[in-house]
Amino acid sequence: MKLNWLLKQIKFWLMFQTLIDFDVHQTYQQFLHIVKHKKTYPCTFCEFVSPYHSTLKRHMFRKHFEERPHGCGVCGKRFVTKFDLNRHMVLNMEKSINVHTVMLLHLS
Repeated sequence: MKLNWLLKQIKFWLMFQTLIDFDVHQTYQQFLHIVKHKKTYPCTFCEFVSPYHSTLKRHMFRKHFEERPHGCGVCGKRFVTKFDLNRHMVLNMEKSINVHTVMLLHLS
């Protein structure tokens, strides 16, 4: 039994000419293993597939539902996530600052 195992090991190592070849082989095998067991989350309404449940959830709210619970207090525009609202606020604040700067420079 041990001899059979030893022969398999020798045959396995003879496949690789260098340790780098073995390292490449091992990395590729790990990649295949991860891909084989990685769970995906498909959308029930379209062909979208995500590796993360949170991404699928955000996709469904943005593309298929009208629910937008986060609203801008300045312009009233509504957003699916608080992150999107905050990004909107920052971008609008930058635009507002730029407009006011130009107006002040023009008046000077």
